[in-house]
Amino acid sequence: MNPNQPQFETYWRKRISEETKINNKEIDFYGWLDFGKEMKWCSDVVCETHDLVPITEKEERMWEKGEDPCCTIVRIW
Repeated sequence: MNPNQPQFETYWRKRISEETKINNKEIDFYGWLDFGKEMKWCSDVVCETHDLVPITEKEERMWEKGEDPCCTIVRIW
């Protein structure tokens, strides 16, 4: 177990509670993910190998113009 995990979870539980005004409610991973999608902090779950990484409309326009927008991703283990 990562020694920083308890502090990480405590920080985000407090932040989520503050942002959503939900107090004393347990939030599981899927609730956390739904909250992130709702706040436009992340995309839905996709398989990069089979579905490719989702891009925004702005990034799509950039791509069509020959630009190369960077799509930063994080894998959750």
